Amino acid sequence: MSFPVFMTLYLGVLFLLIYAPTYFARSYLIKGEAHKALRLYRYFSPLYSCFGKRSRATSAYNIAACYSEIGDKKKAVEWLNKALPLLKGANRPGFLQYYAVAMALSAFYHAEEGEIQEADILAKEARSDIIPKSRMEPSVSYLLAGVAFYAERFDEAETALKTMMEPSQYLLVGMKACTYSLLGSCAYYQGRFAEALQNQILAEKSGASSPRLQSVFLANQVIDATDSGDRMAAQQAEANLIQLLQNLEEAACSHPYRALSTLALARGDLDRALDYAERGYNQHATKRELANSLYLQASVYAQRKNYARALQLIEEAETYPNFTLYRERLANLRREVEAAPLKLEGARPQDELGAENNTL
Repeated sequence: MSFPVFMTLYLGVLFLLIYAPTYFARSYLIKGEAHKALRLYRYFSPLYSCFGKRSRATSAYNIAACYSEIGDKKKAVEWLNKALPLLKGANRPGFLQYYAVAMALSAFYHAEEGEIQEADILAKEARSDIIPKSRMEPSVSYLLAGVAFYAERFDEAETALKTMMEPSQYLLVGMKACTYSLLGSCAYYQGRFAEALQNQILAEKSGASSPRLQSVFLANQVIDATDSGDRMAAQQAEANLIQLLQNLEEAACSHPYRALSTLALARGDLDRALDYAERGYNQHATKRELANSLYLQASVYAQRKNYARALQLIEEAETYPNFTLYRERLANLRREVEAAPLKLEGARPQDELGAENNTL
């Protein structure tokens, strides 16, 4: 066999080993089959480590993206931390764009957990590294708008998101759906519940294929419809969400469980509300989700007049970061719970006096 033929075969095999798994994994990820993509990336990860820093960087970034899509944020952050130094050291414009996205995603996760100062530092670096008009720019813009949202800089977030939705901007279907959803969340935390609901409906109908994203949009609809008093919309979203939950990974269920608990509580179904709230309090939940699950549990115990347990849950919820809207709700619940035993104590002397009068 001649040397040129040997090299052609060698390079062909090398191409198949390196790029074929990546191609198939990426196609799975686009179709919303993140678990299949993750299995391929993890299986071939040791092979990529043999081909230098750039291959290792790409492998770690892709694995982080899969965990992010599945909803396992802790694993996503773990692999992002592996990818970031590799991407930064790749010293190539294309890789620096991935670095900017990875930095923005890391900033988003820090902000989601209430670590705003760290998030803003990472966001600033991501913003400085992204190339304007590049294909990665919409992803970075969305994630940085998310950082502003979690920091409750709603005007900043809404301005960025509305710019992304302008006709001159090209957004993939999934990105457009996420943009509608984040706009809805901005409206919700400013008390515009009906507007929030309409944006979440637009997000669902935009055609995002990922079951995890669909569950987020439907869960938001349940909460928005409940708070806006739209019972029919809440019931429809609830039915679709329950059906979707049957095939959803546990790591992605915290927010849907909280939404279902919110609706059950509004209906007065305390057993179901407590069950969903307790299921939403799990190892995959963010700090904000943990706080909201505790708030819902406390609300149930308060309605059952178990004020000691309600107060215990409120105090635990207060240790977590949360939006102003939910902090105010939690503070109102605390006041109600603390006042309730006093009302009961105030009623007892009158009851006893009545009993004495009856005996006379």
